[in-house]
Amino acid sequence: MKQPTVLAVALAISFGTKGQYNNDYDPSRKIPKDALIEDLLILERSLDATHTGLYSYTDKRTFTNNYRRLRNGCDDMTEREFLKYVGPLVDLVKNGHTEISTSEAHWNFVKMNHQVFPLELRLTEDQAFVTKNHSKSSIDRNDRIVSINGQKISEIIKKLLRYVPSDGYNTTRKYHLLSKDFYRYYYLFQDQSESFDVEIENDNLNTFYKVGGVPISAFNNNNEEPQLDFEILNAELAAFTIRTFHNPTLEKFNINFSKFVDSVFVQLKEQRIETLILDLRNNQGGSDGNGNLLYSYLAREPFEYYKRIEVANTTISFEEYLSASGREEWNQVKKYFDMFAKPNEYGTFNFDRKPLLSSQLPIEPKPNAFRGKLFVLINGGTFSAAAEIASFIHYRKRGEFVGEEAGGNYNFNVSGFTPTLVLPNSQIRVAVPTLKYEMDVSDYTAGHGVIPEHPLSDASNANIRELDIFKLDKR
Repeated sequence: MKQPTVLAVALAISFGTKGQYNNDYDPSRKIPKDALIEDLLILERSLDATHTGLYSYTDKRTFTNNYRRLRNGCDDMTEREFLKYVGPLVDLVKNGHTEISTSEAHWNFVKMNHQVFPLELRLTEDQAFVTKNHSKSSIDRNDRIVSINGQKISEIIKKLLRYVPSDGYNTTRKYHLLSKDFYRYYYLFQDQSESFDVEIENDNLNTFYKVGGVPISAFNNNNEEPQLDFEILNAELAAFTIRTFHNPTLEKFNINFSKFVDSVFVQLKEQRIETLILDLRNNQGGSDGNGNLLYSYLAREPFEYYKRIEVANTTISFEEYLSASGREEWNQVKKYFDMFAKPNEYGTFNFDRKPLLSSQLPIEPKPNAFRGKLFVLINGGTFSAAAEIASFIHYRKRGEFVGEEAGGNYNFNVSGFTPTLVLPNSQIRVAVPTLKYEMDVSDYTAGHGVIPEHPLSDASNANIRELDIFKLDKR
């Protein structure tokens, strides 16, 4: 998630957030057809007016036809039925920051009252492998799932991918998110059962298990891995792992990003390290200014980083339907839209780059910038600000890439201040990004992230210490 530093915005959209549990919430309540049609009209107008980059991949006529089809086919529905009905719109928007999610009341109800699918999975194409078992069954890690409740896993994956947001035509992020949150997508869009018939294949032998569901709290594992990590592996090689660019997260661990980064490159110079592995896997992005700061320690010449930053509007068209936190944040940041956004020839606005980069332009390389060989580890979880720095390193031919296609777009990223639209009748929430960051790059396949020169079949789990980087170097 990209965050403009100058706007001081911290809005991470997810399927559910903490809030007061409403004992009166009834998930079986039918919402009248006319009320849902009103929600669809509000959604259409709000995205059209506020979402910068909405028509990057799908033209307005196609959107209009889809909204018309949704209105014509609408009927009385529960909230979850309506979410399932409108959810595939994310596949039209093709923006990884644009999520459509349940109401807070609905997800809190599920957390308090429902059992969900108990297996954590790693998905590859049309296959699923168990990575963790929260049930009492004897299903093992790396067992391959053949079917759930009588439906082939390949069919389930194909269906659920329609609801997973991703930039452009990229699929690695879809698989990354679906692997990470399979239990949520499965519950919301596939099956609300609390027990599951799971068919497992192991050593060419298929076994059926009756597996009970588990509470959502079973999945709330705190990640104790350091957010920033630097290690000198030998006299020639070092690894710098960056799991987030998000300043508020780093501050919780008493980490100052700029100071930590500077200390890394001081050590690289002092130790005369010749080769650096930069690990950006599973880095979902974060605060503006950190990507270009990092590149200034890798640069060999002055650079601009962003070509331009665009905003569709300097107002929020759905201000009356903002979430409470969104309204508070908008009150804090709208003055910056007035200050830094200027009309352009396209009928939108250009946002001043310098405040977001926290730097004068062009940006100069740091005195202790690294001059050696660089390898960058990426996967479908390399997104937003992390995908930006990956594309810039790639375009400048500053390093070689190892892993799988980055989860974020190479050429531009639509994120920044991302208010939550709360549809008034269904209470479904929609994340609407407002800033389009166009990278100072060109000539790359539209709708994709960096595609590595050195692909790894299981990039997310590759161990840096077991990675023969020098063997890669000789290919």
